[in-house]
Amino acid sequence: MLIDTNFLRALLVLVEPNSQVPSVTRYQSGQLRELQIHCLSVLTHVIPLVAEHFHQVQGHLILNQFLQAYDDYDRRMAVLKTISATATLEYFKKDYAEMKTGIVETLITIVSSSSPLDQRELALNNIAFLCKDFRPLQKEFRRKGGIELIKKNLAFSDIDQSGNGTTYLLSVLDC
Repeated sequence: MLIDTNFLRALLVLVEPNSQVPSVTRYQSGQLRELQIHCLSVLTHVIPLVAEHFHQVQGHLILNQFLQAYDDYDRRMAVLKTISATATLEYFKKDYAEMKTGIVETLITIVSSSSPLDQRELALNNIAFLCKDFRPLQKEFRRKGGIELIKKNLAFSDIDQSGNGTTYLLSVLDC
């Protein structure tokens, strides 16, 4: 039913950055933002059920564009969670690598920025999922300075009462 009704396409139209579809442009920016967050939440739960179809409609590429287009906290968290639903599947990894989408570089940028800890954790999670057992993305991670970033984050971190940042970084490395 999800495939036959173009349900995914309808959600992706709302998520696609710079969409000029009249049904999208009629919303004010605050309304569109809330709709996008809701659509991403739905996609996070639907993608595992229809992963091949999501791949065929190139939804993962739209998610990558969305990640690069928006940097506000709520939308970025929502899209990072949605990308994690695609990051473990081989055919998504292959497209991310072959199409030179820049997803690894974008995720590294999030980790290296002063983004909140939970955003950096999700970005590291996605990097770990994407690079696990997949050489092309592992190479891209190294070429884009990922190893140096991890070393830098381990060498010095802001004073943090909980220690969660360093602990999380080490647990991702262990994966």
